[in-house]
Amino acid sequence: MTPQEILTRITSIAALSPGFLRQDPYRSELFRLCEDAYAAGFHEPTATPRLTGEAMERYLLDFMAPDTLERFEATWDAWLYAFKRLKH
Repeated sequence: MTPQEILTRITSIAALSPGFLRQDPYRSELFRLCEDAYAAGFHEPTATPRLTGEAMERYLLDFMAPDTLERFEATWDAWLYAFKRLKH
């Protein structure tokens, strides 16, 4: 997947349910998207666009309430951290 495809899928998931971060299958799909983004190196500082929680904020502002966006960023970045720790 390309970074844009991942961002598009995230916004589609967010539109399906206000509780998407707590509900499967949405949460599981977000986890897989994060895993794909990590494997492709889209979290690296040189990636364009960079797919970290904070870096995606400007793309996702129109699709999530501020508190949901904050939780999404924290969750996404925690998953990236876990992948990094598991890979080393």
